[in-house]
Amino acid sequence: MDAKVVEVVLQGRSFTLKTEGDSAELAAAAGLLNERLDELSGASGLPPHATALLTGLDLATELIRERAALCDVREKIRTKSRWMLDLLETASQEAGIGDNPPEGRDEHIDPVPMK
Repeated sequence: MDAKVVEVVLQGRSFTLKTEGDSAELAAAAGLLNERLDELSGASGLPPHATALLTGLDLATELIRERAALCDVREKIRTKSRWMLDLLETASQEAGIGDNPPEGRDEHIDPVPMK
């Protein structure tokens, strides 16, 4: 993927950046950062450098919490999937369904890998 030049404005200062990512995503990130910086700088009266550091810390903490929540959701999905598979296997054994699927049907379906 080719790098493109994108201009973003943070706290009234223009920054020219090279990115291989989505420029709209970068613009959205700059917008979120501006919002958070404005919230903290207006309420705290701190110098800009301290405001930037505390805003970065706040965003990093939020990211860590969101990652943990995502891990929890993935684990719940895995647990429920195992439970459902166990139920299906038990039901098929009780119904006397053999290991061979009906003609034209796949024996199993590979799960979608989770990152």
